[in-house]
Amino acid sequence: MRVDKIFVKNFKKIRQQEFDFNPDINIIVGDNESGKSTILEAIELCLNLRHRGKPISTVLSSDLFNAEAVQDFLSSPKDQSSFPEILIEAYLDEGSDLKGTNNSKGLNCPGLYVRICFDPDLSAAYLNYSKNLGGITSLPIEFYKVEWYAFSWEKLTPYNKLITCLFVDPTTLHP
Repeated sequence: MRVDKIFVKNFKKIRQQEFDFNPDINIIVGDNESGKSTILEAIELCLNLRHRGKPISTVLSSDLFNAEAVQDFLSSPKDQSSFPEILIEAYLDEGSDLKGTNNSKGLNCPGLYVRICFDPDLSAAYLNYSKNLGGITSLPIEFYKVEWYAFSWEKLTPYNKLITCLFVDPTTLHP
């Protein structure tokens, strides 16, 4: 199984972009701080629900959100509709059990996505929070949820994940 392309929205350096991969070897080249590692982290997050080897639920922070998206939120009315969300979709070359139209393009193809978004079940709690606070000065991560689905609409968990991806973090390697 191979990742043919990924779509990334509001994740770290990437505001919104699609990356197509060829079936052989892909080399990601760019200046320092241009987002090369962000692409690899996006793939790991989408395929494993992990960030730098740790479950996303344990490392979820506003630092994972695109800084421009966070600034847009902070300069908005800060209602529920203005919360930024992270969306990462991995389009795969095979996997009939992953095939469906549950993706932003509506394509009938195999793949999966992770979405980190405002949890509507916490609407009343957020309304109370925002009224009792003098002003919101940072992204309130505690009102977010993580969704992980196959394009076939199957809800995924770390216990029923259908594929595995190996991510090598070069920052942990010593010369």
